[in-house]
Amino acid sequence: MKTKVAKVTLTAVVVLCFSTFCLADILTYNFTGSLDVELPASLVDPIGSTLGNSVAGTFSYDTDASPLDTAIETAEYHGDSFNFVTSNGFSFITNNPLILMINNGFSPFLDCFAIAAASESDIVMIPTLSGSPKWISLSLVSTNLDTFTSTDLVALPSLALFKNSSPLGGATLGFGFTDPFFPSVRYSIDTIELDESNPVPEPTSLLLFGTGLGALGLVAYRLKRK
Repeated sequence: MKTKVAKVTLTAVVVLCFSTFCLADILTYNFTGSLDVELPASLVDPIGSTLGNSVAGTFSYDTDASPLDTAIETAEYHGDSFNFVTSNGFSFITNNPLILMINNGFSPFLDCFAIAAASESDIVMIPTLSGSPKWISLSLVSTNLDTFTSTDLVALPSLALFKNSSPLGGATLGFGFTDPFFPSVRYSIDTIELDESNPVPEPTSLLLFGTGLGALGLVAYRLKRK
């Protein structure tokens, strides 16, 4: 009996330790930026962007996620969230965002991390206007070919690696109301910080954690009956 209790206790402890380790799989980042490119006068901007407007938001992803699609030096993943709000009061929420990872990729991308809306229907804009954006994306592009060493999702390196004067590099948030390839509104990203205050547990981690607690409870119950 003691041997059986010891085995159950050991199993419960292992499950609890493993589930606790898994709690930090999802990384959440906070970012801020400022509008640095004014819209051409010929374009209609539904949110009234002007130079100097600021933006703040968050995005998150699971470092254990499996790629949806892979190609030479590139991989595409499902993100967990991508939301931001502008200083003039417009909020943008991206459902089912996609993440593109490129390691030493083809020009003009080079090393790149980008999180974007999968399609126009995945973008929620509050307040809702008739001219809701057709695309939004946050991208970190570096001319340093050593910024990423693989296409696996990992914690992002320092934002300083994406700060350069090259037209190929930089950290930007963009969204457009017209042609999906036209950067009609572009914010220069000034800060990106990993939010370590509130790691988000995955459902599987919660299940493991609950299983471990249940096993420990069973052991305590049997010991109490004895």
